[in-house]
Amino acid sequence: MQHDVSCLRHRVMGPVTATHAEDPAMTMTSTTLACAQCWNPIGAGARPVWLYDLAFHEVCAPRCRACQSRLTAADEHRWSYDGTVVSIPTGYGLRPTEFWCDDCRELHDRDLAFAQD
Repeated sequence: MQHDVSCLRHRVMGPVTATHAEDPAMTMTSTTLACAQCWNPIGAGARPVWLYDLAFHEVCAPRCRACQSRLTAADEHRWSYDGTVVSIPTGYGLRPTEFWCDDCRELHDRDLAFAQD
């Protein structure tokens, strides 16, 4: 009997190594959507507020650094954020540090450009 190598799971038990094959049809993968602010799961009935690949509960949605307006579902495509790279168990990730609505981001970037002149 041949098994697909991608379906093998290895366990090391003391000096003996045992290999167990799993049937891919019997394997179920489930991912829970977690809020990027509080890291609690976002329930199946809740509609998350998205900012690119970040999801938030409505009450956890970030505020603009400058004007303090809250990110809403209607504004998802008009916001941006700054972040820092952090080490996570699966490699590296981006942790947001500042959120901006587009109007405030544009004014901030313009102010920075004038300050450098």
